[in-house]
Amino acid sequence: MPIINQMLADYTQASEEDRYFSINNVEDCADDLDQYIELLLKSNKQQKEISKSIKWIFKQLSTFKQEQEDLEFLWGFIYNGYTEELTNFILEAAFVFGMERAKPKIIKTNNFYLKHNPHSFDAFRLYIGSTANNGVILEYRKEKGCFEFVENPYGDSYGMPVFDLQINDNYTELSFDVLTTGTFKSIVLKAQRPVDSILLQAVGTLNNKNAFLTPPEPDFCNLELELTKEF
Repeated sequence: MPIINQMLADYTQASEEDRYFSINNVEDCADDLDQYIELLLKSNKQQKEISKSIKWIFKQLSTFKQEQEDLEFLWGFIYNGYTEELTNFILEAAFVFGMERAKPKIIKTNNFYLKHNPHSFDAFRLYIGSTANNGVILEYRKEKGCFEFVENPYGDSYGMPVFDLQINDNYTELSFDVLTTGTFKSIVLKAQRPVDSILLQAVGTLNNKNAFLTPPEPDFCNLELELTKEF
């Protein structure tokens, strides 16, 4: 399995003080992925069983089974170093074994909040929601030139890969898929005002261009923008 081979190679090449996982962690990961495939085989294309299998593997890969790792590396492979590779594997396998796309969740852009710090690891953090508590948070990853979905924004937050981000021709709807807390979701953001379309267009453009790979000038300003339905 390529991902397991990559983990073993990374372990071998890293110095001892830089290793945040053990060979046992890699072996556990390999066993978990094998069991995941077995669960999918037994699911017989039943959507409920496929969903249960995804939740199971996500939970397995989210921690190192509470081993005595350094506290900063308590979380497992799904959040440390191999998020994209493992997420791709989980979803590709699920689709091979018959997973169907669920009805998308529609979120109206009644609330639009953007915070920009050019000197932070993530240039943009963006909240888009139908209410102050019902929405999604996206962060722009400068080193990847794309947005990620923020998992658990009120605790230890982790960025999860965003798949198939698309925007329609008049920039009134932006859609994407994400695997979050073991659940595969399709999300559609719908513009409510002309200004929303401008902001959604900006998200779509930034997600496809490496706009912030070059560090900004030292005096480049911070930006905080909040729009509500009343705007």
